[in-house]
Amino acid sequence: MADGRAARHALLSATALVSVAVVMPQGLLAENGGAPIALKLGGEFYGAFSIADQTSGAGPDGIVGTIDDAPGQNRRNNGFLRVSRIFFSGDTKLDNGLDVGVLVKLNAEDCLDQIDEAFIWFESRLGRFEYGATDGVGDKMVIGSANPVAYLGLNTPDLLPANPTNSLGAGNLAATPVTTVDTATLERVNYFTPQIHGLQLGLSYVPVQCLEGNAGTTPCGGSYAGMPAGNIAQGYDYLQGAATYERPIGPVDLGLYAAYTRADTGSGVVAVPGVAGTGAQRQWGAGASIGYQGVALGGGYRRSLDDAFTADLNVTDWNASLTYATGPWSGGVQYASKEARLLARTDSFDGVSVGAAYQLGPGISLFGAAQYYDWSTNAAAAAVRSAATNEAWTLSLGAGLAF
Repeated sequence: MADGRAARHALLSATALVSVAVVMPQGLLAENGGAPIALKLGGEFYGAFSIADQTSGAGPDGIVGTIDDAPGQNRRNNGFLRVSRIFFSGDTKLDNGLDVGVLVKLNAEDCLDQIDEAFIWFESRLGRFEYGATDGVGDKMVIGSANPVAYLGLNTPDLLPANPTNSLGAGNLAATPVTTVDTATLERVNYFTPQIHGLQLGLSYVPVQCLEGNAGTTPCGGSYAGMPAGNIAQGYDYLQGAATYERPIGPVDLGLYAAYTRADTGSGVVAVPGVAGTGAQRQWGAGASIGYQGVALGGGYRRSLDDAFTADLNVTDWNASLTYATGPWSGGVQYASKEARLLARTDSFDGVSVGAAYQLGPGISLFGAAQYYDWSTNAAAAAVRSAATNEAWTLSLGAGLAF
């Protein structure tokens, strides 16, 4: 008899849930109003022609095309670089004051991750909530060193005209500096508090290091894949927090940033030094920016343990910039440094970027930048030193459109 009552209770509960699911959208529309979401089209396109002078050579074995080649060996000294994306966005405001929206970004290149971001958001006076494939709060709230030219610099650049590795993938452990905490686009939830007296907090959670779908670099699986595996050599249970303080102090604009993220690896995965996916990544970072009448001084620092989930790969990044904007002109200079340690090996990077841009019209600009890169290592093996050492000079001229 008890089993019968339990079965009837479960059936009634399930029926009620189905009824609520069917009726709720109509009820919300009737009570809260709001126009249906209509998508708008936007995007960006930044492209440059770059020339580069890099360290070349066949390495200690004297054979071209082998693992000890210098990074500049068998590479051209010029080429095109570009980043382009198409945005689909839309939002609506309900009568109760709740804003609801969606954003989908497509990479306008042939790549494994064709969808760059795809998420929905809800915003009110209590804050903003995001769900879907997007960046974390540490990335979206970052304040610090600014690249002299958009997408072309030394702080997480999208365009990189020099090579930290050779054509076979061997090279320096220190690529280019990253002072942003957690730059990965993953399936996550984000929450941002309202900004109160200049202070804002953010929280982010990622169950599994993947993106929804059954293709790409880190697929979660398709819509019929069920629950993902929990014992793979990758990241699990990312927890992330960030805080910013932004406020004018007289004629000076002040911005401060701090963030922390932690994640575990798969159940039963044993940490193996130097093996990707076997480490439990921890990152923390801080940044600041001070602006006065078009001049801005910025800087950032990040420490990453088991970087990129590679066990015992510990990385320290920092950079600083001085930029200036007046009328249609903008530009500046940036310095960056990075050190990556794996057991007894230490690789390092130092670089300088100088650039300027001129705005022709709304969202249309021309830009140029010159950069110096210096990668080095203390590795004992001559073959490793050859592949991990590169001194490069680059010059890039291009145009950017935001639409």
